[in-house]
Amino acid sequence: MYIFVSSLIRAKGTNQPYKNVDISRVKLSQIYKTYNDGFIELRNPALTNNTFVSLDDLKSAPNLVYTDLAFNDWLAVQGNTTIFGTVETKPKLKTGEVSFSDAIQAGFKLTRVNPNDVAGKNDYTSDQLQDIYAIKTVADPTLLHKKVLTTVNGLLHVNIPHGKGLLIKGGGTSFNIEQDNHVGVLSFETVGDIEQVVMRESMITPPTKTTQLRKAVYINIKKDIRNKTVMLCLGGRLFIADGLIDIINWDGALRINTYKLDLFRIIQQLIGKIDVRTLELDQKLYHLSALTPENCTDDKTVLALFELLQSFLVIVDVPSIITDKIALMYPNSPGFYESYVNSKLPYIDDYGVMHAYWKIIHHQKYQNVNRFHLKNTVYTNPVHETTGYRDPAYRYSDQYQYREHRQFSTGHLLRIIGETIITK
Repeated sequence: MYIFVSSLIRAKGTNQPYKNVDISRVKLSQIYKTYNDGFIELRNPALTNNTFVSLDDLKSAPNLVYTDLAFNDWLAVQGNTTIFGTVETKPKLKTGEVSFSDAIQAGFKLTRVNPNDVAGKNDYTSDQLQDIYAIKTVADPTLLHKKVLTTVNGLLHVNIPHGKGLLIKGGGTSFNIEQDNHVGVLSFETVGDIEQVVMRESMITPPTKTTQLRKAVYINIKKDIRNKTVMLCLGGRLFIADGLIDIINWDGALRINTYKLDLFRIIQQLIGKIDVRTLELDQKLYHLSALTPENCTDDKTVLALFELLQSFLVIVDVPSIITDKIALMYPNSPGFYESYVNSKLPYIDDYGVMHAYWKIIHHQKYQNVNRFHLKNTVYTNPVHETTGYRDPAYRYSDQYQYREHRQFSTGHLLRIIGETIITK
């Protein structure tokens, strides 16, 4: 008869990794309720080699008998009857980790360009240089778009392939608005191919009185997402493994649970960082007392938020992605942190901003990373005392507003890990 040896299975829910779990005394019905997928290793003295059965095959009709028995007891009932779906090839768990680098440190050459004249044949004003052209010498430049997400001053911006690199849409405009020029690169090279899907009104089910967009957004991207992971970038913030997206079907119908998001806070923190003119927030709303959740979460504004160049879906060609936060240590020096994890991971602050930084190794024991977006930034645009919106993160003089950065952020490094079970 069959005897349980081991299992590599993943629990249902969000951010659940594959684990080795002893299910020998767990009821079969409870296994079905608790675990999502994975493989179970079995031994049978009548067979030369151990066999393996996927959790999906174990749920198939021929096996759905006596499910109230503990798993080992259920195996005993089967005797030497072949269990449906067993194979002799041992599955292997393949993992990959997303890495993060400052674009300059990663070897990119950055140029501000006009989207209609990337070659720069004509002269343009700063306002006309709306995009950033990021070039890197690689064997196949088209692979960059399939492996890399890009940030500008800590917020993700959609990129498209162009020539020998990537065109970061709206990056030049963001440079102008924030008066800063930090570009970061989020690499999925060891995880899997990615696809960036810009969201358009035609993809989204029109809202009704009972389905306001601030509660849920139903979107159909009409792409095969079977055995893939879908992540949301909204207003430049990346949301991963947090139960925000429900898959309605594998053909690309999704429900984005916007009720789980603080849309008001997301929109509020975009002011002064990116171009938010399409949100059509009237000037009178820029006064803090008038900028309210009611004004910011009507259907028209939420739809405009989803259509920003900093809002898009990311489809990753891997069935499972999990995250893990790593705390940082501070050497009492502003703009620095210490970590005993010698890897290039994204740094994310309390507001979900993914700051670009430089990594420096000291004494081969830890990394000391600086060039956070922590320097004071002077905005040369006048601030109107009566109608100007005043973000609490800024301080003001008669003519200028200054970014006030805390000396020691309570942000963290974020491990983003892709997992795939290989059965060949």
